[in-house]
Parts: sequence; C-alpha cells; structure tokens
Amino acid sequence: MNQSFNSPSGPQKCDRDCNVTDITPADPNHAVVHSAVLGKERAYVYFNCYLAERSRELAKASDSDTELVVFDPQGDWEAFVKYCTPGNAIRIQFATLIGCLCAHRDRFAERDGLPSESDLVCWALDRMGSPMSDFLWWSLAREEGPKKYWTIDSLEEHMTLWSNVFDSGPAKEYEEHVIRLTSSLYPHQNATNGSFIVHAFSSDFKHTRRAFQLWKIFWHKHFEYAANSHQPSDVEMTDAP
Repeated sequence: MNQSFNSPSGPQKCDRDCNVTDITPADPNHAVVHSAVLGKERAYVYFNCYLAERSRELAKASDSDTELVVFDPQGDWEAFVKYCTPGNAIRIQFATLIGCLCAHRDRFAERDGLPSESDLVCWALDRMGSPMSDFLWWSLAREEGPKKYWTIDSLEEHMTLWSNVFDSGPAKEYEEHVIRLTSSLYPHQNATNGSFIVHAFSSDFKHTRRAFQLWKIFWHKHFEYAANSHQPSDVEMTDAP
C-alpha cells in the first residue's frame, strides 16, 4: 500500500464446475481473529479521538464556537499508517482500517462538503495500493455495483473473504506447486501492499484468474451459509468456502 500495511472436517468436494475438488481445512488462528475484532474497536476509539481533537484545534485557531470538521486525505492516511502496526497479520491490519473508516464516517455524517461513506471506501482503496486493492476493486465492482453503493460493511466483508481465500488450502497448494515453480518474479518480490501470497497471485494474470475463481467459490459458499440461517464466524470460514 502507499505508505501502507507492511499483511466441516476432512476434504470437501466443491459442488460447482470450477475444477477445485479439495477444499482442505486449515488450523484457524483464533487469536488472530480475536485480535482483529479488538483491533477494529480500538482503532475506532483512537480515530474518533484523533478527529475530535483536530476539530477542536481548528475551532480554537479560527476563534470558532463550533466544531470544525475537515477531511485531510493525505494527513488522515498518514495518521492511519502511523497507528497501524506493520508486523501485524493482514486480518488485523484490515480490521484497523475498518475501525478508522467507521470513525471517519460517523464524524462526517450529515455534514456538507465531506466525503460520503462510498467516498471513504474508494479513498482507502486508492491509498492502499496494489496488489491487494486490485483484488478488492474487482470483487466490489463485481458484486456491489456502482461505487456509489459501496459501504464500509461491504468492504469489510470483501476483505474477510479475500483473507479466507489466501489462507485456504487450495490457494496455498497452488502457490507452492504452480506459482513458485513457474514465476521468476515471485518469491523475490517485496511483500508490501498485501501478504506474500497476494503478490504471488498477482504476479501473472493466469494466477490472478485462479484467485478470482477461488474467490467466486468462497463468495458462493458464504451466501449458502447465510441461506441456511447460519452466519459463520471468520474462524469457521477461514478455509471452508
């Protein structure tokens, strides 16, 4: 990213015609999922305070009796990057970003001249940079329609699904047995703007196409769970699309 993040048991047969026959469960990292939830909450509180303090300082400098709320695209992103811990797992970094965006959305609500929720989503994607943003732009455009309909909740949902894709058995197997043996770019590429496996799948369009295929499977299974009146947690969905 531009000044960015530095992140059922037994084999199952997919019921779709996708050439993926084995969706192998991984050991879900409960600690990471729990830390992501806490990270989102803490980021929301931190950026709420950050924005409130800036508003008070601006009001004081302008001798204004009312709070002055502004959006600083560069400065606000730099504040996020400074707050976000580079060594954290990508799920925690994503959760931190969602907390940051929610704080901005709530502070900006019903105020003229400030970014809408969809504007904030696009701002984050623009600043995030490739390759992770490329996967998110693709899936959001595919499933959520025009940008004006994109929400922070939908961004979070897509981030979670992409994390599940890249943590999955099929993705790791493909990276090990196909990408690693055929790519001259990977694994020597720097792992910024996404974890190493994200870079692996973005190193060639045929690999990217495979990532898109896997994502469609996970998306389909995600709504299958919902249709069965069971909304799985991130832990449940980590490797079982």
